[in-house]
Amino acid sequence: MLAGVLNPPILSGEPFLTGHDGEYVWSIQAAQAGQTRNVLLQPATRYRLDFLGGIGRFGSDYFLSVSLIAVDDLQSLPLENQPGVRRLAITQGMQVPPESHGTMLPYSLEYTTAEVLPPELDGKYIGIHMYGSDGFPRVNYDDFRLTATRLPEPKALTLLLTCLFVSRHRR
Repeated sequence: MLAGVLNPPILSGEPFLTGHDGEYVWSIQAAQAGQTRNVLLQPATRYRLDFLGGIGRFGSDYFLSVSLIAVDDLQSLPLENQPGVRRLAITQGMQVPPESHGTMLPYSLEYTTAEVLPPELDGKYIGIHMYGSDGFPRVNYDDFRLTATRLPEPKALTLLLTCLFVSRHRR
């Protein structure tokens, strides 16, 4: 299996992987996986992807690699380097500490869109892309949560800052 759902087993009386949400995790070896969300990218919005990641017990040192992507439509294959898919942000240096092998840990990735979406992102869907390892070990992912927070409009922010400045100046 290069990519698929894993029900972490009990090995030598101990769990292969703990800290996951539910019975299964997404496990990837020497492969890629992606998912497009039915969410159009919006201007002036911070996207935050929270997830669990880890390497099973007996695994070798490796890192997690997850990216947020823009996808042309809901039918496109949501993998980087495929037609109609653009990388927005990718994790950097998410080395899984060897002492945590066998335990899923929380990680996150953020991306903020510009006030005006560039033409290449306008009308695109947001997606999640996951890389596996180079063959050994399996990297495991679980519990992806994507939140979108609209940023304050610049005029509202300027007004708020002006009011704060005036109130401090009067004191």
